[in-house]
Amino acid sequence: MSESMVSLLISVISVVVSIISSVVVTTLRNKAELRKIQTEIEQAYSKSLFDKRLESYPALCRLFSGYSKVINYKKQTVENLIEFRDEVDKWNSQYSLFFTDKTAIFSSKFRSYFKELLSNNIDHSNISERDWKDIRKAIGYFENFLRAEIGIYDTKPVGKSKYIEEAMIFLDKITKLLKSKDSAIESAS
Repeated sequence: MSESMVSLLISVISVVVSIISSVVVTTLRNKAELRKIQTEIEQAYSKSLFDKRLESYPALCRLFSGYSKVINYKKQTVENLIEFRDEVDKWNSQYSLFFTDKTAIFSSKFRSYFKELLSNNIDHSNISERDWKDIRKAIGYFENFLRAEIGIYDTKPVGKSKYIEEAMIFLDKITKLLKSKDSAIESAS
């Protein structure tokens, strides 16, 4: 092979290697850019979903908290249970599409429980104290699902309350005293 042919071959190989290198680098750069764009889109979607949950979940939490208090204060009736169920169903029809799959399944079971409870108690006189406690417990579980979905279930506070343990012990103590007074009054009567 002549020297000019070798030079030509080296030039052609250099051009081919340069083109291949350029294509590989460009392809890798484009893939990295596409991954970046996809990640940004996923983050924007997640933020939008999170914002929608923050906007809509407090209304359901208010319903739950309010009805738990009704039961706690022994003011529950079948009528206000039906009203509560209807309000939850109304909220669910509008906003349940923001639930995760697990919360959606729990929500369905939660509403089925009320359907069964109310249909099995047509005269509504058989809702026992145990049933009311179960309702409160189910509401508490649902509230925990919602808290988890918006990231506040296990979130630690930024600062530490200096008196939290003392405050908890204090409330436990005075509540126990009130309960013992009630027991003493009931025993005396």
